[in-house]
Amino acid sequence: MKTALILFLVTISLGLICGDDKKDNEVGENVICKKCNCDVKMKIIECSNKKLTKMFTVDEWAALNATKDDYEILKLDHNLLEDIDVPFPVLRFPLKVIDLRHNKIKKIISKVFYNLSSIEEVDLSFNLMTADNLRPDVFEGKYSPDEYEPLLTLKRLRLSYNLLTNLDSEIFEHTKHLQELSLANNPFQIIHTSVLSAFTDTPQLQMLDMSRMELSSLPLDTFHPLKALKVLNLDGNLFKTFPEALKLATNLRELSLNENPIGDLSAENSIPELAKLEKLNMTYMGSLKVIGKGGLSGLENLKEIRLSHNHHLSYIHPSAFTFPEKDNPEREQFPLVEKVFFEYNNLSSLDSHVLLWNNVKEIHLHDNPWLCDCDLQWFSDILMKTVKETTPHLIDHIKCAAPKKLVGLKLADLNTKHTELRCLDKFGANPELDSALLVALLIGVLLGMPLAYASIMIYRRGCGSRRGPADFSRAFYKRADMNDDIHI
Repeated sequence: MKTALILFLVTISLGLICGDDKKDNEVGENVICKKCNCDVKMKIIECSNKKLTKMFTVDEWAALNATKDDYEILKLDHNLLEDIDVPFPVLRFPLKVIDLRHNKIKKIISKVFYNLSSIEEVDLSFNLMTADNLRPDVFEGKYSPDEYEPLLTLKRLRLSYNLLTNLDSEIFEHTKHLQELSLANNPFQIIHTSVLSAFTDTPQLQMLDMSRMELSSLPLDTFHPLKALKVLNLDGNLFKTFPEALKLATNLRELSLNENPIGDLSAENSIPELAKLEKLNMTYMGSLKVIGKGGLSGLENLKEIRLSHNHHLSYIHPSAFTFPEKDNPEREQFPLVEKVFFEYNNLSSLDSHVLLWNNVKEIHLHDNPWLCDCDLQWFSDILMKTVKETTPHLIDHIKCAAPKKLVGLKLADLNTKHTELRCLDKFGANPELDSALLVALLIGVLLGMPLAYASIMIYRRGCGSRRGPADFSRAFYKRADMNDDIHI
């Protein structure tokens, strides 16, 4: 009896132990890492292109938490998600980046990121979000005595390639620590006052992408609240002149205006003064033909200029970049530019006074139709040395397009052979052919003089002339002498 009782108790105990093990296995089953690829070493949960239609459940997140593995990046891009209807739970690991690009997201529930105390970046690009369903409560965080339910750690928010035409005026009230914001490729067309109000809640914003938003103008106070703004992208919009609003972006370091229909620049149509700007991008601008005097003045701290792929740009004035000296306005100063990108334009010449070329450390001048005359001699002597040192792989692409005798020749070869470039005649003559012309002319003169003399002598002797009846009668007539007797 005692033996049977002992066996019964042992069986019960084993059953309980096995049951607990089974329960532990069910709780510990990592469904998320079965659906996705969890890279513990790289700290990434890779769920891209998994045809997901729903977010993970609370139980699935709990199972991932139980693994005690640390992850910082969650990639949910290129799936079929339409609604983010489950909030992210409290996670044991410090999730910092959530990538939701290339889905079909239209709606997001409130407080979806509420429990993520380490979140730094959220990417909602390439979705179907509109201003009506992107509400401020989406970004609500936990209570704080100093700020209104802030999402304290969120630094980067990407909303590009959606259907946004406006923003809620309070959209950033919970994200006042944002440093980077992308609104690119949304059909705004106009910056409404609600957007300006929204910007007042981003005092720490340093990078703003407003490219390809179909903008042709900006309100004058657009950048007034963005005192920390350093990088601004306005590529692919419809600006025909520099937006005057730029003058309030006083701390801007980098400005990009590529692919805008901005026309010829001059002192009257010049870039606003941006004393701290270091990098300016103006490429693929089909309407830009001339950069006149003062067109790019006021950029006294400029370090890098990209003026490339402007296929109609044929002239840059020697004073295009100069600005008056503060102590002596009558004197001109140059920005100390270090990188110059002038490739793929329509430049045939370049004045030696456009920039302080001795300060340039990298230069791109290839694929322009250079006119290799005496005005370009300094180019061959000075700039080609910089090209050889900084971009030797491009040196063979700097070629002469004129005059005819030098078409297709490389400036590097002319420089190596110490070829002196000749000045062209203002009427289109070719001075390089002058010596041959003079020799031919001299030979013609030397040969022509004997022939002319011989012709004159032959003419005087009457050789070769035709005689009429009158000529013969004069030949046989002899005038009577006055001493001869006259007989009647």
